[in-house]
This record gives sequence, structure tokens and C-alpha cells, in this order.
Amino acid sequence: MPDKSPTLYLIRHGEKPPKQPDGEDGPGLSEQGVDRAQALVEVFGRNSPYNIGYILAQKPKKHGKQDRPYLTVKPLAESLEQYGVPFNFTIERDHVDKVKDAVHDYIKGKVHGGGGGDGGDNHQGNVLICWEHDALEKIAAVLGVDKVPDYPGKR
Repeated sequence: MPDKSPTLYLIRHGEKPPKQPDGEDGPGLSEQGVDRAQALVEVFGRNSPYNIGYILAQKPKKHGKQDRPYLTVKPLAESLEQYGVPFNFTIERDHVDKVKDAVHDYIKGKVHGGGGGDGGDNHQGNVLICWEHDALEKIAAVLGVDKVPDYPGKR
């Protein structure tokens, strides 16, 4: 019997803008990050071979803090919404166990939508997870990845 488990794609957020005069990161995505977010619609969208059925991004904070993962996949999520692909951005950055729970709920059919872009509820589509790089390593580990890749801080 073939394995029906979805493939999980873990990606880091798009590029951030330059530091502000006070040394803090600028809000949102840089122009390059916005371009990357738009390109994800082509890479993972409806006609791609990736068959995305569920999208997870870390929960943005108020006032634009920690919003880059959300902003990175938002255009893709909006493009797939009409096909029943749910977009979950309710999990705080460091709550990696909740990411695992959300993936398991999707596999068990407890997430509305998720028809792999076809509008159904068959939960056969794959999962795209966009998070801050440090937490991606923890997410991969909690999901049972044997050889967790290194997500370097600088790109």
C-alpha cells in the first residue's frame, strides 16, 4: 500500500529590509523579499507539481513584528484559497509542538479544506511551512526529521 503521508516543505521567510538607524530590523519584507513571495505563487501554486494542500506560517505579532513568514506565503495562500487550501497563521514562533499538532490534524482530516488545491477535503495535498530560520530547525526535529538541515542566519 502506498504511503499517503504528505510531503512537508519547510522554507524560511523572504528577505528582510536593511536595519533601521536604531539598529533594529526594518518591518516587513525587502523589495527582494516581496518579489520572492510573489514568485512562490508560481513555484508552489495551483499548476505546480508540489500539490500544496495546507499552508502554515508563524503568527505575526502586532505592529509588524515577526510578520515576515506570514508575508512570504500570503500571496500563495490567497491564490490557493479559492481551491480550498487552508492557511494557518495562528501558531506563535516558538510553539513548535503546535506546528507538529497542526500537521497531524491535517493528516487526520481535522483541518477544513486541504484538497491539494482541488477544493476537496481529501487531505492528500502536501504541506508548506514558512517560519523564522532558527525555529525551522526545531520544527524539523519535532516532526521527526533524522538529519535536520542547517538554516543559517545569514542568506
